[in-house]
Amino acid sequence: MAVEFGLLGDFRAYIDDQPVDVGHIRQQSVLAPLPVDANRTVPVEHLMDRAWGERRPSRPLATLYSCLSRLRGCLAPSAEVLINRQAGGCLLAVAPDPVDLHRFTRLTALARRTSDSEQALRLFEESLRLWRGTPLAHIDTPWAAGLRETSQRDRIAADRDRIDPALRHGQHAELVPHLTTCVEQQPFDERLVGQLMLALGHSGRRADALHQFDELRRRLDIACGLGWIRHQRGDWAQALDPQPAGTTALPGDQPPPRAGDGVERPRVIALRARRSPGSAHVLRAGRRVQPGDRRRARRGGSVGQPRPRPPLSRRVRTGRSRDVRRCSIAGGRLP
Repeated sequence: MAVEFGLLGDFRAYIDDQPVDVGHIRQQSVLAPLPVDANRTVPVEHLMDRAWGERRPSRPLATLYSCLSRLRGCLAPSAEVLINRQAGGCLLAVAPDPVDLHRFTRLTALARRTSDSEQALRLFEESLRLWRGTPLAHIDTPWAAGLRETSQRDRIAADRDRIDPALRHGQHAELVPHLTTCVEQQPFDERLVGQLMLALGHSGRRADALHQFDELRRRLDIACGLGWIRHQRGDWAQALDPQPAGTTALPGDQPPPRAGDGVERPRVIALRARRSPGSAHVLRAGRRVQPGDRRRARRGGSVGQPRPRPPLSRRVRTGRSRDVRRCSIAGGRLP
């Protein structure tokens, strides 16, 4: 009889597609860590930590062996799974594929390795369909919390990677609602915004695509002081000039443009004056640094503008006026 273990949601066990009652929460907490390390020995101390954390029963070792004995009886109808007691630990003997967590990892790895975008899209969609909810939501231990966090990160990464082949196959309009929700949840994710821009641009909504670009620039400028996003130039250009459906090229398919390739970008250079620590002088966009800019910044002058001459009284007092020097040589004085 075929056996399956479901970890991507509430913990479940199936034999021939029929759910198996594996007992109360404490007993489920003992069984759940074993499929994660299928065919590997889990030390008894580690198994108790994963199952109960700091809230162990009064006789933890006796309770553990009692739970394992009852779990063997629950899984006895299937000859494909066996709980063995090894030296210093326990081992669940089962093929890795019946565990949905391992199947998800295997499918996403295959999708990332393949060069066929259609097959990659199919594998990503198959792996994401395995998810039923929050992994092991009913088990409240540090180990289960760590597994939930890691698994959720892997699911988000797989979803982001699925969007790229979907865009290449022209699923632009279908992806707009999903991408819009993702951008609202993670507004600083440049990759997500770029994917949303491509989906909007190829759906005939170029103004909305450019609005997303401007909104990301505004958010980064407010949060980080970044007013120009180098990685989104390709998405911005493709949103303005989309290609026919089915031929979408993503920004990662070609190397990013470099200086001298015809791409206009502002040149902004900030110099900090020594005599005014709280001020930063910024050159005008598009202006190159001049030889005297840094010297004027060190003296406290305004960068990019000629330094104004000091008043005559100061020049006379310091002897820096040409008229004063001429009068001194001639032995005269100013009128």
